[in-house]
Amino acid sequence: PSRLLDMGSTDYPHLRITDEGIGTAQYATLSHCWGNHMPLKLLTSNIEAMKMEVDAEGLAPNFRDAVTVCRHLDLRYLWVDSLCIVQDSAEDWLHESSRMHSVYSNAVLNICATAEDPNGLFTQREHSHVSTGPIPLHWSPLNRRAWVLQERLLSQRNLHFGKKQLFWECQQHTACELTPEEFVGGGLPPDRLLDSFAIWNMVVSTYSSCGLTFETDKLIAVSALARHCQTQLGLEGDYLAGLWSKYLGNQLLWETHPYLHGKRQKTYRAPTWSWASM
Repeated sequence: PSRLLDMGSTDYPHLRITDEGIGTAQYATLSHCWGNHMPLKLLTSNIEAMKMEVDAEGLAPNFRDAVTVCRHLDLRYLWVDSLCIVQDSAEDWLHESSRMHSVYSNAVLNICATAEDPNGLFTQREHSHVSTGPIPLHWSPLNRRAWVLQERLLSQRNLHFGKKQLFWECQQHTACELTPEEFVGGGLPPDRLLDSFAIWNMVVSTYSSCGLTFETDKLIAVSALARHCQTQLGLEGDYLAGLWSKYLGNQLLWETHPYLHGKRQKTYRAPTWSWASM
């Protein structure tokens, strides 16, 4: 990443944004839903001040709790989009969004604010009722966001802070506190079990059911996943507005869900032959 939130050392636990000497340092990322109000974010007007110090009290509760998690895991650095991308600079946003693939795939851990609780990651556990069975992580408030889908699939490991318990998700194992040795459903696709074309079809299907804050972000939000499928999974052909030239004949057969009345946006975002136009 170009910038990281430096949480300091044990002797000097201050917060600051750093873009110097990051090198190969281990870091975590945070997946979260943007609320109506973001207390503190990186701007052209405060970037120099935030390089000196970030006021922890000015951070959103999820951010403060993510810092706590990182410190307990002995991770000094954390990447958060609103703190590491200059929010009022279109140039910086476009530059950094094109690097999302490397940001999330190189992180040691992705911390997921899955419950979307305004009070933070740490919630009171519910002990009065215990049940077993599949837990659909795909349909949690956080995972219904399109940007978060790519963050979740690109990350090596995801630690979900749910409303009642923690969930772990990686390509080897998916578990929760209730069933630490069992699969809970809705995990990451193991690369070794699916070919790249099947993975891409799954990504498009899941992604299309997710929501976006800004509809014009539709192709931008999935671009990092396209790059990942091409470079890491060997998906062949040219990338054409959400489709692949090698499989174009099959992929042009897409259709909208019969119960969802899809319609094209007034603002152009993709050619009409692409699913991304809907």
